[in-house]
Amino acid sequence: MTSADHVVKLDRIFGAQMDAELAGDLDETIATMAPNPHLVNIPTMVGGEGPAGVRTFYKNRLIGQFFPPDVVFENVSRS
Repeated sequence: MTSADHVVKLDRIFGAQMDAELAGDLDETIATMAPNPHLVNIPTMVGGEGPAGVRTFYKNRLIGQFFPPDVVFENVSRS
């Protein structure tokens, strides 16, 4: 797989994750992640480690709570 192929693949995965987060679909959000995810929200220093920890973070702090219902994302640049 070339570097360009990796970029396309990662962009597709990231897009699927953002779509799932915005739709409030916790299961689909988790499905886009690595088997043993680790997440830290730097400004607050909260997050989760492993599937259960990341799921708890998303369920209690992000999905359906972070983005207002009318938020729209627009890709400007990926570098």
